Amino acid sequence: MMKSHKKLFSFVLVFALILSTVVLFNGCGGESAKEMFNKASKNMEKAKSVKIKDAKLSAKMNLGEQKQEYNVDMNIHYIKSKTDDPRDFQLAGDLALSGIGQSKKLAFYIKDQMAYTDDNLKKEKAKLELKKEDIEKALKFRGDTKIDDYVKKDEKDGDKVKLTIDGKKYLKDVFKKLGETTSQKQPQFATLEKQIDQMGIDEIELEATIKNDNFTSFKYTIPMEMNPPGMQAGSKKAKIDITVDLKEISINSDEEISFPDFKDFKEKTKTPTVNKMNTGF
Repeated sequence: MMKSHKKLFSFVLVFALILSTVVLFNGCGGESAKEMFNKASKNMEKAKSVKIKDAKLSAKMNLGEQKQEYNVDMNIHYIKSKTDDPRDFQLAGDLALSGIGQSKKLAFYIKDQMAYTDDNLKKEKAKLELKKEDIEKALKFRGDTKIDDYVKKDEKDGDKVKLTIDGKKYLKDVFKKLGETTSQKQPQFATLEKQIDQMGIDEIELEATIKNDNFTSFKYTIPMEMNPPGMQAGSKKAKIDITVDLKEISINSDEEISFPDFKDFKEKTKTPTVNKMNTGF
């Protein structure tokens, strides 16, 4: 049972991180709250740097008699490529994961098309597995999936906006298109697209604070029901509430990333943790 919980947490983490990236970079048209969201999304897409501080991902799971809560606290700093090759971006971040009676910390970096991870037990490095054409397709994808096509309700209160979207339809379209954006087939996205129907997802509320046409905070919650990985068909479904709360977002700061010297990082034949988005559990 514990192993299935770990698999479920890994799934939830990857699912939420993908959705957060897609939503922030996909604007919408229209007026009022939607127009504010659109301008902020476009500025995020054009940003030379993005820094996210004190972000938190939480997953509250009700498995009948068992209730579990998993949390990921993170900080991320991204600097866009300054060359003609989009793979020359820089990234640094740290994660603190807690849940199922365990805790883990992970630092990760990307520099000069190399990925580095440090989990306090081992320091690893490997060539970043990204193709230039995949990034170009991903950039095009960001403009193809407009949230405006899925908005059911929008509200505005000063610099705070709230959008209610058709979560099921949006997520199915997102994962379908994600599977078409890479130069190699990605079966995990096709699997996610099929699983959306079984997750009991309906509406998703997106809340954001927008100042000077830039996101300064962003939050959403997804309620769902699904069978935990490894459980037999017909088993009682787990009720899960995923919340992603990006408490502090800053755009286009002049701050550079302070990287370690990487002297103690050892080559790894397989892609390190940051490339696979492995939680380490």
